[in-house]
Amino acid sequence: MSAGRAPRSPARAEIVGSLLRPPALRDAIDAVYEPGHRALLAEERAKDLTALRRAEDDAIREAVARQIDLGLDVVSDGEFRRYMFLNSFWDAVEGFSTDRNPVEFRDERGETVTWHVQRIEERLRMVDSPAAREAAFLAGATGDRPFKVTFPAASLFVHPFTFRPQDAYADAGELVSHCIEIERALIADAVEAGAMYVQLDFPLYPYLVDPAWRGRFEAAGFDLADVLDAAIAADTAVLEGIPDGVTIALHYRLTNPNGFDIDLRTLSYRLEVEGRQLVQGELPAGVRIRATGDTPIAIPVRLRWRDLPDFAQLLLTRREVAYRISGEAGVGSPVGTVGLPFDHADRVALPRLPSLGVEAQGRAAP
Repeated sequence: MSAGRAPRSPARAEIVGSLLRPPALRDAIDAVYEPGHRALLAEERAKDLTALRRAEDDAIREAVARQIDLGLDVVSDGEFRRYMFLNSFWDAVEGFSTDRNPVEFRDERGETVTWHVQRIEERLRMVDSPAAREAAFLAGATGDRPFKVTFPAASLFVHPFTFRPQDAYADAGELVSHCIEIERALIADAVEAGAMYVQLDFPLYPYLVDPAWRGRFEAAGFDLADVLDAAIAADTAVLEGIPDGVTIALHYRLTNPNGFDIDLRTLSYRLEVEGRQLVQGELPAGVRIRATGDTPIAIPVRLRWRDLPDFAQLLLTRREVAYRISGEAGVGSPVGTVGLPFDHADRVALPRLPSLGVEAQGRAAP
């Protein structure tokens, strides 16, 4: 494999959906999933999945290497760990079936294709967080290349024909709210595991511009404007649940050339990035800087993306930025605390903003 071409900036090339599964992975999948099962249900969870996981790992490493070699700016695992591309959600929950809800789609030739989709049978229960494992594996397999993890757009849960068991949810609104709550938790887990780019897949909107589906919704008594409003509200609710920032730590080694310890009692600071002040604050340090030696110190700084006006382009196009940290250290002395100013400028690797993409094109089943 070659070293790969340098990522383009700000233009970006990436794969939108799933990659074709290699034969060895398809065989491993067929050996695990029961007929009619299109997600990890109880029967699959009870099996030894070691061989399947090994096949997934091998296929993902090869797919990632190929994408990097081609120079793609953002890579994925090809969604190889999922029977269906929506299963970052459905592999995480129990309380549904996959063989009782036929839905008709049209393929690239305009012909009708029947596919069974998930049918909620009881109140959903979150039992796993598979996208977090996807992210953790990709973080180790991609080096410093950005990667993404996909989730179904929450608006898909607003689909008017979503089956809702009467004894599980009081109304459709409660079902949608519960799905949003679960998806928020799953996305947060993935971000915590290293995902810096989250793609929201297959939203409801293509249904609302398809004449056949519009006709079905209206014939069933649904107001299309109300459905659209509910879809937008669901997608917005998930976006509002995305972690809103990152904590970075600025690490320093403080050198004390004196023959006595120094008692660092307080620390006030101001952080500037690319000449703009971002945060300032005070930290009770309580650090003793040992005599004639170095003492490590870390200054944690919480950055919230909403507090970074006009930084969108910077976050998307830079891998590092210039920063300046200044302030005053309160040092203990026989006469009390003495303030000593400090000022340091350097460059630091930029924490990447978790990107969010919404793929609006309808996607065929594998």
